[in-house]
Formats: sequence, structure tokens, C-alpha cells
Amino acid sequence: MTFKILIFFAILCKNVASQVPKAFVMGKIWSKEISLYKAKVFVLNNVLDSTNDIVKFQVTPLAASTSGELTTLIYDCKQQNKIGLVLVFYGDYWNNSGVLYQGYSFKQYPKSKAIALLERLSKTINENYKYLNTDKDDFNITYKEDDLTFVIYNVSLNQTKIRIFWNGFDAEWDASSLYKTLQKINDKL
Repeated sequence: MTFKILIFFAILCKNVASQVPKAFVMGKIWSKEISLYKAKVFVLNNVLDSTNDIVKFQVTPLAASTSGELTTLIYDCKQQNKIGLVLVFYGDYWNNSGVLYQGYSFKQYPKSKAIALLERLSKTINENYKYLNTDKDDFNITYKEDDLTFVIYNVSLNQTKIRIFWNGFDAEWDASSLYKTLQKINDKL
């Protein structure tokens, strides 16, 4: 009898523990520190040229979205004359069997493309300020840049949100994070 009760509680505990709300799981799970750790390997394998010589490079985290779905980082390798921006996307995915898992991926831009991307996004928001502030969340603008799709809207007066769709990711970014990233990338690069 005790064996049956033990099995019952083991199954019950497993089911209760697996019913964690999504908001709890996603809340700040991806930090700038985790992004920095993972981005170093990405830059090493995908940006820098492999060599037997010692290569010095920097990877600096800039801004993480409050949603935890997007972090921006700058990489700089003076020896190989490679400077640019890395966007780190995080998100939930379902496989073909319906199992939920978390994934991440990197999108890299060399310096000139990075600055152009961020400046166009900033300019688009500034030029459409009046339209976006007509009513919260009802008035949206969208455009594509490369393989990124942006949807820009306000959730309240002067609180602009940017949704970025790329490669199956749906990341939300605050305009304030965009402006911080643009300022830091101009200062650093």
C-alpha cells in the first residue's frame, strides 16, 4: 500500500512541477552575462579568422531588453580589423511533437551595417512619432531590413516598443534600449 502511495505522490509532484507558468520561466532568464558567455564562442567561430597566433578580441554587452528576448553586444578585434554588433535572440520553441524548449541564435553585423541598421530604426521612430502617439498600441509601423522585420508601436504615451522577427524569433525591444545601443556603439566604435 505504501508503495502505491509513493508512486502516486511521485507522479503528482512531477505533474505539479511541470505546470510552471510561462512568465515565470522567461522572466529575466537570459542575462547580459549569459549572452556575453555565449557570444564569445559565436565571435570566435563565426567572425574571427582562425590562426595559430594569439588573437586579442573584445566582446562587450550593451543592452538587454526587459523581456529578456534580445541582447546586443559589440565585438572588436583590432588585429584582424573586425568590429561590429551581435544581436542575441532568445525564445521559446515547440518541436514537431509539441514539446516546448528554449533556443537562442546570433545575428551579426559589421560596423557600417550595424550603425546603418540602428540609425534607420531610430530615424523611423522619430519620423513617425506623431502617428505612433495617436493612440496606444493601435497605430503600428513596420518595415524589413535584411531578413529582420520590425513592428513599432507605443504601449503608452512615449513608451515605444519594437518587435523584431527573425528566423522564428519574436523579440520585443524598448526604444530606450535601441537608443542606448546606438549611443554606445557610436562611442565605442
